[in-house]
Amino acid sequence: MPTAPTADNPYSFSVKLKQHTPLIHFQWQQEGATLRASELKPKLDKFIWEVLMKQKPDWFEEKPTFLGKECFPEIQGHKSGTFTVHIKAIGKPTYYLIGYIKGDKVHETKQDFIREFNLPTNDVKHISIAPFFAENEKLRNLNWVSKEGNIIKVGVMWKDGVEVVFRSMVPDFSSWLGKIAEYFFCVENFATRQSKGFGCFTPDSWTQSNFETVVTQFFGSIFKKKLQNNLTEIFKAIHGDYQLLKAGRNDPYQKSYLFLYFCDKNIRWEKRIIKKSMKMIIDNPIYRTFNDSLESKRELAPIDCQEENNWQSVQNSKYVRALLGLAETNEYLTSNRDIKYIINIKASANNSEITRMQSSILVKVFSDSIYFIPNKLEPEILNKKFNFFLRKKYKNKLDDAIIFDKIKSNGKEEKRERPIVRELQVPNEFNVADFLDFAFNSSRNKEAIKDYITLSAHA
Repeated sequence: MPTAPTADNPYSFSVKLKQHTPLIHFQWQQEGATLRASELKPKLDKFIWEVLMKQKPDWFEEKPTFLGKECFPEIQGHKSGTFTVHIKAIGKPTYYLIGYIKGDKVHETKQDFIREFNLPTNDVKHISIAPFFAENEKLRNLNWVSKEGNIIKVGVMWKDGVEVVFRSMVPDFSSWLGKIAEYFFCVENFATRQSKGFGCFTPDSWTQSNFETVVTQFFGSIFKKKLQNNLTEIFKAIHGDYQLLKAGRNDPYQKSYLFLYFCDKNIRWEKRIIKKSMKMIIDNPIYRTFNDSLESKRELAPIDCQEENNWQSVQNSKYVRALLGLAETNEYLTSNRDIKYIINIKASANNSEITRMQSSILVKVFSDSIYFIPNKLEPEILNKKFNFFLRKKYKNKLDDAIIFDKIKSNGKEEKRERPIVRELQVPNEFNVADFLDFAFNSSRNKEAIKDYITLSAHA
């Protein structure tokens, strides 16, 4: 690691950051809303002890005293640095409305947004296609504040940058932290949807080449696509390519690369067994109250690893998509526009609610390029079992459960919702880097996602 320069103030060190993508902030309307110290500091502590200590132990040989209790006491089982972080946004913000707005309504929507919040700037932009859908309804209805008082989440950009100041009562500790933080900002994103490219920052003085060198040092091979320096195009590409990885695409039709990857390992993904179980129930006259068969379009037809498409076979099915992020629900269309079927997903242990986990893929943005990066896979997800429950949604109103088990409790008979698929297991292993290489490396897979190049630490 480069030696930190001698500073006039040994108790303080400043790092100026360049912001590449909007930060989706829940308090965006506050003056100077940007990175939050309450998120940044714990992530930096964790980065030092769980990443740097393992990957770059030689970086600590120069200042071993900084790893002691004076600088990193243990608090509630975690190392917490005795430093403070002060963050200041520079210049004026640009606000981003993120989500679908009908083309002829974009200007009207922006003006209504500016009036509603009495913004000090007219610098409001729109990103229509992005891996962030939470505010689509508010944008469509110009409903900026929900009945519960929740204000719409908006992206914030500071084109003049952000200054982060580290302070500590231990001499030179802050400058040591500051230099480490320069690497930290290259491998982390922040705030909402950070794994999908939002909240990207890098040190202001760093070139794209510097950035790529550091990221490949930490992650090995990464996958780069060069685009126009335009956030609309950048997030459209992130959304589309991530969708190809996990779910596939309807128009033009393309199977999921995750599906294809596990086909090579003779593992079927979960959609076949779920649809087969759904069809058995939906086609049963006992439960059938509407003309609401599952859509027969190709995008909803069950697919298999072989072209003969053996609908009956569900052998060796696994909950594969969990490896790229857990979802609480999945939605299936029917031939009746008013009706959808909802699959609720719960961990099979006591049918507990799904807890959030770190994404196994990180997307970074630098200037005009996007990078798909293999992130750490949370080991707890491997082999984990899940139950899948079926509900019907009629005109956006969710009905009660469709099938039950009758059980006795305290001498009384009760109904308990029955899963349509029980204890479906996540695969027991998954190499994220190998999967991304399969999806993006055209020299390995002639059907790879187009326009990516592979960068590695040895290139």
